[in-house]
Amino acid sequence: MAKDKKSTAKADDRPENEEPASLPELRPQLAEEIKHGIEPLLQKGQATQVMNVVQSVLLREHFSGPLPHPRHFREYDDIVPGSAERIIQMAEKAQDHNIDIEKKIIGAQIDDQKRGMNYGLAALLVVLALGGLFAYLGNNWAAALFLGTSVLGVVGAFITGRVMKPEK
Repeated sequence: MAKDKKSTAKADDRPENEEPASLPELRPQLAEEIKHGIEPLLQKGQATQVMNVVQSVLLREHFSGPLPHPRHFREYDDIVPGSAERIIQMAEKAQDHNIDIEKKIIGAQIDDQKRGMNYGLAALLVVLALGGLFAYLGNNWAAALFLGTSVLGVVGAFITGRVMKPEK
């Protein structure tokens, strides 16, 4: 039984029901440990400077997004009044521009597909007309070749168009 309990203990030897310390609680402990570790290596007075740098690195935060962190907005506004509003307007204009470009791209793709369908229909009608002309003139082999290949091509296009999905 004791062997099982030992194997389930956490790596930092905390009891299983004890919660880990939060970051604010760890900062003073960590700062003290770092200070005691570096003091013997530095001259007097340098330990405080080094600790300030270490603490500023420990307190660094990361923010990701299209707009600056809200604290930075306040700082921009403190330096140049109204700049936060201008930054938001700039982001809104950029988003509107991107939406407009996407609409134009989608519209152009639809027009391209329609044009391709129209050209395909025109080519099919020409081949069918030639097949009909050859049949009318009595050249059955040429008529069968033109009509058969055009029908098989159209049926094949419909089948593969329904079965196979376009890759993105």
